[in-house]
Amino acid sequence: MKRIILISALLFCSVLSVWGQDAELVARAEGGDSEAQYELARYYNQAGIYAQAYQWTKRSAEQGNTNAMAALGTLYEDGLGVAQSIVDAFGWYEKAAKSGNTIAQRLLGTLYSSGKIEYNLEKMHYWFLQAALAGDTDAYALVGWNYQSGRGVEQDYEQAFCWLYMAAEQGDADAQHYIGFCYANGKMGVERNEINSLYWLQCAANQGVVRAMGLLSAVMNDGEGLESLDESIKWCRKAAEQGDAPSQTILGVHYSNGDVLPQDYKEAAKWYQKAADQGDADAQTYLAEMYYKGVGVPKDYTKAAALYQKAAEQGNVEAQAYLGQMYSSGKGVRQSKEEAFRWTLAAAEGGYGQAQAFLYFLYRDGCGTSKDIPKANYWRQKAAEQGYTIDGDTVYKNKE
Repeated sequence: MKRIILISALLFCSVLSVWGQDAELVARAEGGDSEAQYELARYYNQAGIYAQAYQWTKRSAEQGNTNAMAALGTLYEDGLGVAQSIVDAFGWYEKAAKSGNTIAQRLLGTLYSSGKIEYNLEKMHYWFLQAALAGDTDAYALVGWNYQSGRGVEQDYEQAFCWLYMAAEQGDADAQHYIGFCYANGKMGVERNEINSLYWLQCAANQGVVRAMGLLSAVMNDGEGLESLDESIKWCRKAAEQGDAPSQTILGVHYSNGDVLPQDYKEAAKWYQKAADQGDADAQTYLAEMYYKGVGVPKDYTKAAALYQKAAEQGNVEAQAYLGQMYSSGKGVRQSKEEAFRWTLAAAEGGYGQAQAFLYFLYRDGCGTSKDIPKANYWRQKAAEQGYTIDGDTVYKNKE
């Protein structure tokens, strides 16, 4: 209790020190000046003396100060200096919003999206848009994301790009990442532009957006020269170290291939494992292959099959194909011709040429399914279109 009293006293003294510097402000507030009342309320709020902050904010708001109205709404919403009341918060937000206060417009929109008073995404978007049109830069991104997702408004990628571009120019890191993504991939009606993508991704990455770091690395990796590759690895590693699964997978690939990093299978397995633990299907597939072959990790068919299974269930066609082969051979799993056929078919239908060739044999021999020569020949043709030649019981991959 003594500690609480001491802290409160210190906070109060900090307010008094402000007052000492501007005694005129206090006099004007006590004389009924709404701006002075609002400023005084802010001092109390910053000091954590919420009861006094509430009293002065309320006096200012009742005189029509729209900033005070918005602030009073937040005090009611958070229950600071006054009993929490969403109804009162809504009332003050709405009053200030209708008077053109952009902060209140954003807060009112947020309240509509939370469902605390009424869940209404159309009203949410309306108030965000009013704030943005009035020049509230913090509302630009809110409007842009609504258009991008179709939340509360008809989806419109052109509008999304325009509003998010303006937000990016104001320093919004997530918007910068999105704009960089659009330029990198030629998405949302924007032509692919490497220079613009690098610029915006760099901006977002410098602000700590991990996904931007990973994408920046990928774009740089497509560039020319050692300098570009070095920068690519730098950002890839930064993203990977902060938990970005795709970057962890790419870093593993670099260590496995020994292209721009010294070949190190144990390091590759380490990064694949980190990404695989997050559910990255590519990493699960690569790590499964390492366990299957005993490269960088001890050979373990059971672990390989389990990883292939996880990736296959996410639709990774390579994992589906190899899982089918493991069920066919019984390595790491209980042998099952039916499961072998099921996963091979899934991979073949996904366009994986090797699986299409293997499926030819399954239909030809009636293994795990009914014998069907027309279907066998169909999949043989599909495999041939992807460069696989079948000679008897042997499959060859044609040279490029």
